[in-house]
Amino acid sequence: MIIGFLGNLQSGKSSSCRYVAGEIMKKNGLIKDFEISEEGSLVVPDIDGNYGVFDIEGRTQQHKFFRQTYLDSHIKILNFADPLKEDCCKYFGIPEELAWGGKKDKETLLKITWADIEDVFLPAFNMDGRKKKKRMSVRDILITYADMVRSINPKAFVNAALTTVDKFKDTKLFVVGDVRYQYEIDAIHEANGKVIRLKKIVEKTDHSSEQTDSFSSDIIDLDIDNSAMTIKEKNVEIKKALIEWGVL
Repeated sequence: MIIGFLGNLQSGKSSSCRYVAGEIMKKNGLIKDFEISEEGSLVVPDIDGNYGVFDIEGRTQQHKFFRQTYLDSHIKILNFADPLKEDCCKYFGIPEELAWGGKKDKETLLKITWADIEDVFLPAFNMDGRKKKKRMSVRDILITYADMVRSINPKAFVNAALTTVDKFKDTKLFVVGDVRYQYEIDAIHEANGKVIRLKKIVEKTDHSSEQTDSFSSDIIDLDIDNSAMTIKEKNVEIKKALIEWGVL
């Protein structure tokens, strides 16, 4: 089964994926209990009962080994943007901790300026000379590269994610943490999955990836207006859906 979280920037998608992972780990006896911190991190107890942050999406070999050994048969967290980030790290030298980091990490300025990519991108963006001189942030590179790929094949990142799903045939649950487009919603539904929209809006931009509030509720399996909710209250609503859908 695939469950996708739809929402704008900082709506709570990542913390929701970690919450689902915590429930699945607890259900399968991998942990006795867990919490989701106010920062959205998965917090689990060690053998002495002391709680600490568990980076379930960590990029180190140790993290990858743990997932392959203990988690992959139960749950796998995916992001449509993972192949995009891997490309940008490889081609533009972006450190992984920035590409997969939080808002502040992605605001980090790189040595690349808008002028460096002028011949490829700027005619389409119609930028003036002042912006051409500015350094690009990690987010600028990710968004610009993604727009280029989608202009060639809108479903490129969806197809890459579905290839991963096909590869891990024994995995019972896939959770996608960055659903933003109609064709991504359609792909999840075509795979008999569910889409949960988080309606909290912290920061709204004009980019096409930040218009998730415009989709009709008819194509959403669960709408959660978490604008005034705590993380715990939001997770209560998610758990109700997981029980109803037979995940828990």
